[in-house]
Amino acid sequence: YGEDTPMRMTICPWGTGLLVASGNGGIRRLQVGIERRDSQHLPSLIDVSAAFMESLRGLNAEVGTMTFNNKGNLLAVGFKEREVKQPNGEHKKLPGLVTILSYPSMKPGTELMLDDPEVKDVDFCHVHIPQQQQQQQQGQRQGFELVATVGGHGICQVWKVDQVKAQEVVKLELPRGVWLWYMM
Repeated sequence: YGEDTPMRMTICPWGTGLLVASGNGGIRRLQVGIERRDSQHLPSLIDVSAAFMESLRGLNAEVGTMTFNNKGNLLAVGFKEREVKQPNGEHKKLPGLVTILSYPSMKPGTELMLDDPEVKDVDFCHVHIPQQQQQQQQGQRQGFELVATVGGHGICQVWKVDQVKAQEVVKLELPRGVWLWYMM
């Protein structure tokens, strides 16, 4: 890894890929395989980051958290505090950002802008629609994905997401007076 410090890691639910986010904002992909040595089957890791990095070209902020959904076809990546330099020379903090990517293509999909400057945690949940409430569509799994986010100031948000849009379902903020305790 040279001078890149691994900061976050997640493994695809299929067990075929290990993603490692480094301190400089990059994400590397290691292919998980099996190697036979001395009559034992041992896991092996092959760095396949070159093509992977090409598809992540626009994601260069430091990764604060990342997780897969249960099916392993979506990856949520939450970024640490981001800021831009204003024309007057001052730095402006941007809202926390979670990007939902298709996996393994890493095609960017929905972006979630948090009401918090930093993303601390993110998680998926698939919600099934009961059979009697479904419109009959052959061969499709009915339901939707929820994404839960936690920001650095303790704001929790739950989002209904698909590949093209996100809708905030609920937002939970810390009660007044708890903020000082939370920061200690």
